[in-house]
Amino acid sequence: MKWILDTDHLKLREIVQEVFDALYEILSDSETMFFYPATYTKSGVQEYINIERYRTIKCGLWVLILKDENKLIGDCSITIQNIDGVDEYEIGYHLIINYWGNG
Repeated sequence: MKWILDTDHLKLREIVQEVFDALYEILSDSETMFFYPATYTKSGVQEYINIERYRTIKCGLWVLILKDENKLIGDCSITIQNIDGVDEYEIGYHLIINYWGNG
């Protein structure tokens, strides 16, 4: 397992298929996904964790592990979004609601 970043409270590592259930719980929650057009279905989460897509654009999809609990609490990524015909890098993240507002 490759750790990307290790902070005082979190560890970030590349996503692996084994986190599907935990990630589905986050991405299918309507409150977490409030600013998205819709929540993710199981097939949508499977597509979301498509590792090859991230190898192609040389950016990563990482899971956020809370050190104290050794628990997956979310994900973050750098991806490319097309904005007005221009490919732009975007940083995004999702967190379990119970962990919002903790700095």
